[in-house]
Amino acid sequence: MEAPRIQREELKEKLDKNESFTLLDVRSSHDYDSSDKRIPGSKRVPLTALEGRLGELKPGSEIVTYCA
Repeated sequence: MEAPRIQREELKEKLDKNESFTLLDVRSSHDYDSSDKRIPGSKRVPLTALEGRLGELKPGSEIVTYCA
C-alpha cells in the first residue's frame, strides 16, 4: 500500500496552523549529521530503526515523514 504524499507547501501550512501531527525526520545518521537543515519540532528516527521504534509514536496520530 502506498502512503499519500504531501508537498512542502502543504507541510508548511500544517506547521503554520499548528495542526496536530507527528513529523518524522527519517534520514540516515550520515545524511542527518552532514546537513544543517532541520525542521523544528520534528522527531528524528532513522528509517532503518523505524520498525523497532514504532512504540515511540502516538497511536492514531497523523505521521508525516521527510528525508531531505
